[in-house]
Amino acid sequence: MQEYQADKLTRIAQRNPLAMAGRAALDFFNRLGRHWFMLLILLGGVCLTIRGSILLDFGVAYLFREDRPLAGLAPATLLQSPSFFTELLAVMLAGAAWVFAVDLDANPNEKGKGPAFHRQLLSFSWRIVLLGSLPFLALHYPVSEAIAPLRQGELQRAALGWVAGFLLSLTVLSVAWLIEAVLGHYAIDHLGFKRWLDRTSKPISRWVAWDNIIWRVLILWAMYIVAWASVIAVAVHLPAVAIFALVGVALAAYVALNFMVERMRFYVILLVFGLALFMRGGDPYLYVFPGLEAQYAACDRLRESGAGHAATLQNPIWCAKAAGAALSSGDFRQVSRSAALRALKSLRFAKGASGSAEVPKLVVLAISGGAYRATFWGALVLDRLRQQSAPGGALEGLTQSIRLVSGSSGGMVPAAYFVMLAPQQRAGVTDGFSLEHIISADIGAANGRPRGETSFDSLSPIAQQLVQRDIFNTFRPARTSSDRGRTLERQWGSLNVTFEQLRAEEAAGRRPSLILSPMIAETGQPLLISNLDLTGISDAPAPGGTGKRQTVDLFRELPEAARGLKLATAVRMSATFPLITPSVSLPTIPPLHPLDTGYFDDYGMSVALGYLKQSDVIDWISANTSGVIVVQINAFPVHDAPTDAGGAGCTDLPRASSLDAYVWDALAPVASPLTGLFAARGASMVFRNDQEFDTLQQLMRKIPGKDGKPLSFDRVAFDNAARASFSWYLPQRDLECMRTQLDVPHNKAAMARLVDLWSQGQADAAATGSLTPSETNGVALTVTPQ
Repeated sequence: MQEYQADKLTRIAQRNPLAMAGRAALDFFNRLGRHWFMLLILLGGVCLTIRGSILLDFGVAYLFREDRPLAGLAPATLLQSPSFFTELLAVMLAGAAWVFAVDLDANPNEKGKGPAFHRQLLSFSWRIVLLGSLPFLALHYPVSEAIAPLRQGELQRAALGWVAGFLLSLTVLSVAWLIEAVLGHYAIDHLGFKRWLDRTSKPISRWVAWDNIIWRVLILWAMYIVAWASVIAVAVHLPAVAIFALVGVALAAYVALNFMVERMRFYVILLVFGLALFMRGGDPYLYVFPGLEAQYAACDRLRESGAGHAATLQNPIWCAKAAGAALSSGDFRQVSRSAALRALKSLRFAKGASGSAEVPKLVVLAISGGAYRATFWGALVLDRLRQQSAPGGALEGLTQSIRLVSGSSGGMVPAAYFVMLAPQQRAGVTDGFSLEHIISADIGAANGRPRGETSFDSLSPIAQQLVQRDIFNTFRPARTSSDRGRTLERQWGSLNVTFEQLRAEEAAGRRPSLILSPMIAETGQPLLISNLDLTGISDAPAPGGTGKRQTVDLFRELPEAARGLKLATAVRMSATFPLITPSVSLPTIPPLHPLDTGYFDDYGMSVALGYLKQSDVIDWISANTSGVIVVQINAFPVHDAPTDAGGAGCTDLPRASSLDAYVWDALAPVASPLTGLFAARGASMVFRNDQEFDTLQQLMRKIPGKDGKPLSFDRVAFDNAARASFSWYLPQRDLECMRTQLDVPHNKAAMARLVDLWSQGQADAAATGSLTPSETNGVALTVTPQ
């Protein structure tokens, strides 16, 4: 009787829509609580990323949208559309997350049965519509005005991707149900597979949760893997697709982990990570820098012989030096500072109205980091400086007086390209090209674009390399000649020259000196890489007389490395941000790992000021110049916060709604310590650089220059205040925003001040308009558009 009453109440509840809705809602939240990783972290994280609520500063939100306008709905167009694949894969992710959450919690009493197929399909459909709408809304309503709204055609392609993902998910469910029915009738009921499985399952029951091993889960999982991998393989060249590939790996790992008994899951995770560490831990040089193969071979010999046990991080062994590599008479030698500076004396200018030759000024460039935001902002500013340095320009002859270039991270890309220019190109005499075009054409050529076609996307090949190879290399114990770092190097084809090839023209003054300074992760020391003699900078002991060097000079430790190390490799080395590019070992015992220069100084000022404060450099400046101008090119505002970003679409507005503001305010107690850590890191760099600059300025103003007046020591900063992504992918909209920054008030004021500083001491010549650069001798390595 009691059972009858219970069944009656159950039937009444099933006929009551409110009761059914309440039960469904309760079931939904119960599963959400049990499978928060799939539904909240994976799906919710993807939605927040697409909208731009997280990772906006790194430009990830831009990757899910179309950069260049596409037309139509043809298959060729869809294959190039990030918005199409974003919605397709996001809907599949929503469907997979929900289906697995349902089936992994199936009632043990109904194991292998499940509801009728039409009920499964109906239940799945309305839930996927609910969950799948979230990424579509995230794509359509971004968090910031800096993210361009969807164009009409892009919206259509996104909607088509949503429909394609919905239909593909239903197809997967249908085919999986069909396979399950066939297996259930034949393989299990007629072929005795279930009895065999029951007999063999007992030995491994301690590890495997057989209650979660349901046929439809296994089949659905396999079907989703096939469908997911097939879609990704078609368009893995798109970074958005590569991101979903990583999410798919996490989803598959989560489902597989749920097949394990709960108490054994920790050990499974430990086993996987332990295997990765074991496979990668035997050889500390699994990732190597190209061009240094002989140095790594010396490390192998030393390790095999048992040498190097006494080495420490403070006193590492440089393998080639320890192996007794002798220097031949024709070996590499660094360029003396006097030789590099003498080129400034050889720049002959026409006499001014006073009848005497004008006294030059030494110009130093410091370009901040910031991936391609810094790369192309630096290129834009340098192109403007070159134009103004041409005969008749307001800065006539300035780029010829640039004798030193330093910087950080992505800022070293335009710095290296500028150094590679022929003298006529650097002086602004040659027309018809720009650094921006040269760099973007190199990127286009590396990515298979037609000759001369530009590209601003190096993130896609990096993501492709990560998904297709580097993930699997984690479990591969052999050294590899292909990794994300080398993929990035190949993007800069014009930098495919060794330091030794650059040395002669640098010594002759036809090329500025370049200093790269990645930070050594283990010690915090800058690793100086330059053809220039850096004695005094690399030899300075730490305070307290411990004997530890504050910096390390690579070519002083390994002079022969300059023969093989290419400029592109050194630039990549100074822009090493782990996960994006791998951390690679130097040929030392114990192995040292260079990281992004921005860890130590994101503005490139510390090394430049360290060079300028050397006594022999100050003496030379006093005897041959009227002073120094430091030109800073900053991808971000440093001292001030300019409001002239170039329009609403170029302004950084990360919190566009009250909901986002509420979320950020709620997370403030947790996020503030980490936010403060990063803020203090950046502020300490600026404070340190300002203090060093002020000290050196006061010193120089006490020293007379060649013209008898106190040496001038000034700096001018060109700051980009526009919204731009912080990654190796620069959307066209960001580039256009930065282009407008050249003519906003704060940068126009900087240009006016630079013109004023440059003209001081040259007033007579400027008044007559007779300042013309002399002819340069020799021919430099010329960079031409691809």
